[in-house]
Amino acid sequence: MGGPPPAGRLSTVRFQEQSPGKGRSMLRKILWNGLYAGFGAVATLGARRAASSIWRIATGEEPPTKK
Repeated sequence: MGGPPPAGRLSTVRFQEQSPGKGRSMLRKILWNGLYAGFGAVATLGARRAASSIWRIATGEEPPTKK
């Protein structure tokens, strides 16, 4: 019963009512992913700014840029 359906036979999808905590769990995952992405973006911007400053101090030139 728990395995895949036999070849050539369509399986029926059953929608069950979600438990009350399920929606909250999904919201928490979305919030966590947003927070994680935000910290990643801030860390990336900070690292680029720090690397550019160090490059200017070390070489006296502007850092190379993508063209």
